[in-house]
Amino acid sequence: MSRIAKEAREETEELFNLGLVSQDDYDEMMKLTARDIAIPAPINYTGKQIIRIRKKLHCSQKVFADIVGVTSDTISKWERDARHPEKVACRLLHVIDKEGLEAIR
Repeated sequence: MSRIAKEAREETEELFNLGLVSQDDYDEMMKLTARDIAIPAPINYTGKQIIRIRKKLHCSQKVFADIVGVTSDTISKWERDARHPEKVACRLLHVIDKEGLEAIR
């Protein structure tokens, strides 16, 4: 977020807290856009990395597939590098890898 955008958001919040800006106007002004924040690209996982995550959780391919929300055939293909996970699956794999299953319960 740019310095100017950050300052504008702070000023808007102060005006809202003073009752000088309505809730609707405040909500509209506080919306973030893709230009306001930097969203890092997801990690592209290799088959070996996916195997490592699954084994760290002590899961079969079937159980791991249920956790991730895909089929066991998909997990098998990912692990053999026959296919690669989509961005959203990579983000979930990253969370599971870093924080364990507690992060998604």
